[in-house]
Amino acid sequence: MGNLSDSMRTLVDAITATTHNRRTHLRELAEETREARCGWQSALQAMSQSLRDYFAAHRAQRAANNRAQREATRQLMDEIHRVNEQRRVAVSELRSEAHNLVERFGLEHQDMAEALRERLSSTSNALQGAVREMVGALAADRYQAHQSWTEMCKKKRTPEAVAARAVVAETAAEVEVQPKGQAAQPLPLEERVLAVIARHPEGIRLVDIGNDLGVDWRSLLGISRAIVDEDRVERIDNLYYPKGGGPHEAGEEV
Repeated sequence: MGNLSDSMRTLVDAITATTHNRRTHLRELAEETREARCGWQSALQAMSQSLRDYFAAHRAQRAANNRAQREATRQLMDEIHRVNEQRRVAVSELRSEAHNLVERFGLEHQDMAEALRERLSSTSNALQGAVREMVGALAADRYQAHQSWTEMCKKKRTPEAVAARAVVAETAAEVEVQPKGQAAQPLPLEERVLAVIARHPEGIRLVDIGNDLGVDWRSLLGISRAIVDEDRVERIDNLYYPKGGGPHEAGEEV
């Protein structure tokens, strides 16, 4: 019996010690759990605060970025408006300058046209005066040719010479009866060619006739053919002679 009691007492003590150890262990676990929960709560609070701070900073940064973007957009729009205003002013100035240039060009064109008209008028007057002088000189030359032709015809009385003398006398008479106050009328080119040929009984080339009249000799080709075909002058080789005054006639007279 004594051994059983001791065994039971030993078992009870063991159970009691085990229970006490378990309680101690549970208290330690509870304390550790409480400490862990406090740490977790502190960490959670710190994390929550960190997240709140992060999101607050992010919201502040985004707000600052939005403000900066709005400010940049406003500045860009102001710059666009300023450039558009400058361009509008430049276009207006260019349009005004172009209008002034066109107006000034029109005035200069009118002045140039007026100066050109005046110059043409003065040139025309000068040419008319020169033509009148040339016609007067031509009339004097024709009169002198008439005198020379008359003297030549006195030496030679052929029908052709008589006819040519009559033509020259008639022309000279027309020149003499012309009023002194009235300007001499320009003679036809054909008559002027005949007068030049009449002044050169020794013969004259078409080039020299053109030089004498101040015209291009090629413009006289038609007239020279016509007066030769009409038998009003004679052509031998490249020389033109008055009618009846060729070199063969001169040889006969000699």
